[in-house]
Amino acid sequence: MTRIILALTLCCGLAACPSGEPDEPAEPTPAPVDFGTDVSGGLFGVGPEDPFPNAFLGAEDGRLDLDPAWFGGLPTEAIAWRQGFSRNQPIVATIEGLSGDGLPDGSDGDASDDAVFMVDLVTGDRVPVIAELDENVVPGRSPALLIQPVRPLTAPGRAAVVVTTDALPRPERFEALVAGTPPADYGGAALHYRALMEDLAGAGVSSDGVALAWDFPVDMGNAQLESGLAQRTLPTEWDFYDVRDLGESNALHNETWRYARAKLTVQDFLRDDMFLDVAPDGTISQTGTTDIDVFAIIPSSVADAPAGSVPVLLYGHGATAHPSYDLNTPNWRHPAVVAAERNGMIVLATTWRGLEFNDLDDLLTLDQNPERLIGVANRLVQAMVNTRVLVDVIEDGALFQDEVFQGAQGQALVDNSSLSYLGVSVGSVMGTALLAQEGVDVDAAVMTVGGGPLGFVIPRAAQVADLLEAFAEAIPEPTSRRRAFALFQLFTDAVDGINYPESIAGSRLYVENMGDDTVWNIATENLARAGGLTLLAPSHSAPWGIPVESGPLGPGDPILFQYDPQLGPSPTGNNPPDTTGAHGALQWSGLFDLVTAFLDPSGPGVASTPCGEDPCAADNDGAPPSIVEIIAVDSTTVTVELSWDWSTALTASMFSIAGLTVTDVVVAGPLATLTTSAQEANASYELVIAATAVDALGQEIPEEGRSGSFEGFFGLANLVINELTATVVGASASQECNRIELRAVEAGSLGGMEIRGRGTQFGGSYKFFTFPAVEVTVDDLIVLHLDGADCNEDGSGNESTSKDEYPASSYPQNHDGAWDFWTSASENVTAHDNAIWLKTELGGDLIDAVLIAGTSVCSGFVTANSTEARADWISDRGGWTTPAGATPSFYDEDFCLNAVRDASATGTTPSGTTLGRVDETDTNSRVDWTDANNSSWGALNPGQTALAN
Repeated sequence: MTRIILALTLCCGLAACPSGEPDEPAEPTPAPVDFGTDVSGGLFGVGPEDPFPNAFLGAEDGRLDLDPAWFGGLPTEAIAWRQGFSRNQPIVATIEGLSGDGLPDGSDGDASDDAVFMVDLVTGDRVPVIAELDENVVPGRSPALLIQPVRPLTAPGRAAVVVTTDALPRPERFEALVAGTPPADYGGAALHYRALMEDLAGAGVSSDGVALAWDFPVDMGNAQLESGLAQRTLPTEWDFYDVRDLGESNALHNETWRYARAKLTVQDFLRDDMFLDVAPDGTISQTGTTDIDVFAIIPSSVADAPAGSVPVLLYGHGATAHPSYDLNTPNWRHPAVVAAERNGMIVLATTWRGLEFNDLDDLLTLDQNPERLIGVANRLVQAMVNTRVLVDVIEDGALFQDEVFQGAQGQALVDNSSLSYLGVSVGSVMGTALLAQEGVDVDAAVMTVGGGPLGFVIPRAAQVADLLEAFAEAIPEPTSRRRAFALFQLFTDAVDGINYPESIAGSRLYVENMGDDTVWNIATENLARAGGLTLLAPSHSAPWGIPVESGPLGPGDPILFQYDPQLGPSPTGNNPPDTTGAHGALQWSGLFDLVTAFLDPSGPGVASTPCGEDPCAADNDGAPPSIVEIIAVDSTTVTVELSWDWSTALTASMFSIAGLTVTDVVVAGPLATLTTSAQEANASYELVIAATAVDALGQEIPEEGRSGSFEGFFGLANLVINELTATVVGASASQECNRIELRAVEAGSLGGMEIRGRGTQFGGSYKFFTFPAVEVTVDDLIVLHLDGADCNEDGSGNESTSKDEYPASSYPQNHDGAWDFWTSASENVTAHDNAIWLKTELGGDLIDAVLIAGTSVCSGFVTANSTEARADWISDRGGWTTPAGATPSFYDEDFCLNAVRDASATGTTPSGTTLGRVDETDTNSRVDWTDANNSSWGALNPGQTALAN
């Protein structure tokens, strides 16, 4: 097919082509000379696969026909469905007499004077390349010329490689070919090459300057993936088999509240768990089903979040890594974990089959099984299908009804309408391809230390140098090994992000580490150019084709950001360099600030430099460590929170507190927990940190940040819920201006206490209010005014200095005998079945509770699921019983019989009747309450006497 198309091109190149107007009679064109059909010698006389690729490596139907012998024996039949080569094709050619001097290195976007370049024959544009001689040389033989286009070619299309006479004189074999006197073993290519020279001349390439040229067809190469994605189905069952909760397991990251691991069943397209089952048209067939692991990380910051409010962050790991290691290693901070904790997001992940930790056993046997290199590519296609299924599961949302995703109060946490992505290395490459697939929409995505194409990246990657050595043992001949990696690109196109540059749009942040020893800067900048990224200034370089602008940039734009870990210059050559660690340098404070801000669900996609006027580097990596907060958590314990992780080498002697003795320190990430001598309640203390106390990166704390004050521990108050109403109507019928009154039975602080009510879904709850650290005494009353968004018509603030800070004379709804607080949201006490409870801070203890029913008639009563869930939770903690002290299941009629009843019959104004305690007795049951309490807001209820007496 290709030869037929090229023959037509030749006819139009050598004779007059039809047009809309008559031409002058032309001289008869001589019939083309019949040069035969043999192309076995190839362009260089050594065989058809040299150079690779070229236009004569296809069958008559246009599909590829590759001899495994030229690729070290790697199987080629599974790629025979393709009708072209990669848009990002690595090219291998053995050219006698070629010097490596003066070859382009891809650093200049102007290829007009380059000794080697490519031409996109669809657009007619010159394409700059990296051209270099293989550093692996067999004595007595010419090294292979390695060529890599530095931007993707048009697909479907056709491209040409040009070596000019600046690089070497035109070889006699090529001169004879284009002159019409081809060698017998390449005669079938003569007309093709004459047409190619015409095409190049039409693109402005002077024939006299061409020493060598050849061409090849180009296609997208993603039929296998498209086929697999079209066959995916939504899993409806899962099995969480490894769940670890804070306080119950030490095997947790220090910022994680819950870690969970589940199995999902998906379609399997692999034979022997290694190779795709590929049909002649490139589609793949299911071979059965397989289980994939899904990992969930729920950070402490969301354990008490409102129901349905927590976004999802999808994570993609790097080569030979694993989600459980990246996301759940205690005392080690990962960008995904930090961003999730700070932004209040749940992290989900699965593995990139082919390049995950558990694939190492297979990869380390490449010396005996080189075909497993193709297995890597095939497994990555399966991995992309798996991850796309996980996106479907996230979008469907049924998974999030599992109790694993319930918060500390039993509330269903997840808001699956908000999804972001973070990928590292291979997770960046694969993530770029994933986001190009139909139906995958994210609010923002961060791609760190990625690039492409994979056929260029992997043979140079320090991270997998040992695997490359094993592969070299299997294919010791260097040029065959280079062709094997060029063949590998044909198998990885479907999952290689640089194959989809037109889809890089929206809020995307790509992070480049200068001097990267694994994904070289050349590869990252290839992807940045292809995807139309803008480089955030100040930057370390200004690569061609990438505009540079000062921030903030975004939202809605793809952005490139540079950081220099100062571990050495960019590698050179074409073999893996020594490992420097530059690829994995992702543990610095400015990056966490940058990534957190970019993924912030409240305003995603905005990037500003975290390092001031100079580019970010190891010696300028954002704000220095600083003390965030010092808190006395009990009378002999003080926590010191740093903006970054503490060094584990801290000692008690590095902390001094005037008036106290520090006897011990325990470090857990950013928290240093000090054991002190007994503190005096409310006394002011000054803590000073020695200059030798550094963070986990060895950074000193600036002198001005090494001290801070705190107050000696003052315990939490002990409160009871004293009075409430569920039926007060405001200025309009839609305003429900209800109130909850608390009474202090022991003096102390309100700090961090939360008052909650049942929510609208199973397990859900509303957090009405979190109290500030106001100190109260015995018999103090606290009135919480609900629906402050509608009912706070006078604009009262929350009282923190005195009970009449916002006096009733100016704020008529307030009570001078109580501390008045107003909610800012519209949640309210419902006038039917409900559970109201008071608790300490995140994940803390129950303080008091009351169960209410809206009716006095319990026959046929039906309780809401969320109320039942809350009632069970409360009763499990001894917060509510029957009058006889029993703890039945508080469902339906049983709930009603044991609740404070008739909440719907209380007054519609604040002065009407309320639900209230009858005296000081507290049995945690309905007998402590009456539904006919004469309202007494800001004063003790009728029947109560002062405890302070």
